[in-house]
Amino acid sequence: MSDELEPALPVSQDSKNEWQAQLERGKKLLEIKQYRHSIDHFNIAIQKEPSAIIVYFWRGLAYNVMGNRQEAISDFDFYLKYEFDDAKAYNARAIAYRALKEWDKALADHNKAIQLDIEIAFFWYERGYTRIRMRKFAESFGDLEQAIELDPRNPKYQNSLYFARKELAKGNPEKNAHYADSYYQEGEGQFKQKNYNGAIQYYLEAIQLDPQHEKANYKCGVCSFILGKNEEAINFFKAAIHFNYQDYDSFNGLSVSYFNTGNFQQALNEANWAIQLKPDDYTGYLNRAIALTELGKLEEALKDYNLVMDLNPTHKYLYLNRAIVYMDLKDYQKAFADLQIADKLNPGDKRVKKLLEEVSKALKKRR
Repeated sequence: MSDELEPALPVSQDSKNEWQAQLERGKKLLEIKQYRHSIDHFNIAIQKEPSAIIVYFWRGLAYNVMGNRQEAISDFDFYLKYEFDDAKAYNARAIAYRALKEWDKALADHNKAIQLDIEIAFFWYERGYTRIRMRKFAESFGDLEQAIELDPRNPKYQNSLYFARKELAKGNPEKNAHYADSYYQEGEGQFKQKNYNGAIQYYLEAIQLDPQHEKANYKCGVCSFILGKNEEAINFFKAAIHFNYQDYDSFNGLSVSYFNTGNFQQALNEANWAIQLKPDDYTGYLNRAIALTELGKLEEALKDYNLVMDLNPTHKYLYLNRAIVYMDLKDYQKAFADLQIADKLNPGDKRVKKLLEEVSKALKKRR
């Protein structure tokens, strides 16, 4: 539809300003949901100039949102006789037909709207929603996914796709698992984009469909941890372990989450479990060393840091953490050596710079 307010049929110049003024008033009232009053102004515009075709479109919109579907369809019919390539009008009429459960007519108008403008996400969404209303959930997926691709930030499109998938999966465990995996993959996409709140919503949908989805529980824990919600992270990691006692990553997740809550002994316990599961991986030893440091067991912590060095000698924070232990043990020479390596691994890290200054001063005092 053209943004111009020129009617399709000729009108006198004298009446033009009058009907346009009434049209503009009606549009403003429609925008603030004063539907009946907007229709009054549209009626006046049509009385002043019956050939002002554009007014019929706007009045049809007002009738539509008021639930007067037949009146809306009548106005859209008249308008489309002259503006037969207006995709918005076909989409609006499809919505009216849908409300009347005239499915074939609704789909025909949806198809026409999409054919005229394939890049409008809203048109795809509306056809998908009509199919949902028809309880043709599987058929709605393609339309809703296309709407999301064109406008990924609109939550209405995402929510409708969730609903359609859940409705289709009801009472079917195999489909539940299938769609749970689908939500999980959506969550992974959000996770890669560092949209952790968005990712959690997808992972929760997966868990709702398949409560034993250990990966979704684990990733909810990771997102919660990143967002600083350590208690929630602990609950999710525990849920993942409940369904898989061999879940090494979740034990490590529990360890760091407990550490952040100040429960260093429990952090140590969970790290011990992780090490039993994978004695050849450095992560469990690193988490245990951090917990041991806070518990004041510095020599034991050093042993674990040395194991980490054997398994992953270029770990970003290994030398910084071990340097802190050496500082606590007053072994400033070794602390200085580790901090120099840490400075190379973490250029610009203010913590490293600050500790280097402290250690340098301590070494000077000993000379």
